[in-house]
Amino acid sequence: LARKHANDTRAVMRSRLYSRLFPATRISAAKDTELEFATTRGGNRLATSVGGTLTGRGGNFVIIDDPMKPQEAYSEATRDSVKQWFSNTLLTRLDDKTQDAIVVVMQRLHVDDLVGYLLEQGGWAHLNLPAIAETDSRIALSPTRSHLRRAGDLLHPEREPREVLDQLGRSMGS
Repeated sequence: LARKHANDTRAVMRSRLYSRLFPATRISAAKDTELEFATTRGGNRLATSVGGTLTGRGGNFVIIDDPMKPQEAYSEATRDSVKQWFSNTLLTRLDDKTQDAIVVVMQRLHVDDLVGYLLEQGGWAHLNLPAIAETDSRIALSPTRSHLRRAGDLLHPEREPREVLDQLGRSMGS
């Protein structure tokens, strides 16, 4: 998955739209490997997996996307391993710990998964977007803009229409 995301990023950055929006930024020929590249404007992108090596690396913006598979959530050892990797390896890699950011994108798999652990620690902003909104909620988009999501609204009805979500609910349970 890390390779796929790295290649997807490369495809976006080589697109005409990206070139129009960011005309001075290109992938640098000096550093362009499958999992890592640099840009002509001094940026870098590294793709790795949970448990992957980050020794000697730093960053300003870290995205953790689905740190474990759903079937792994039943394993206390796997959950603990993900939390240990996060706390002992990744968390120390921010270049400026007062300004930089870590974003975790995942479906909740267990009360003791990575998000559960982080929420227990405190200090994290939590954006919960269920496929079907459970209550009315106002979601901040910027300091001056927000989106009102009403109870029953679907997150992405074109991709997951109500019939599909209802069938999943019957198959999977709550």
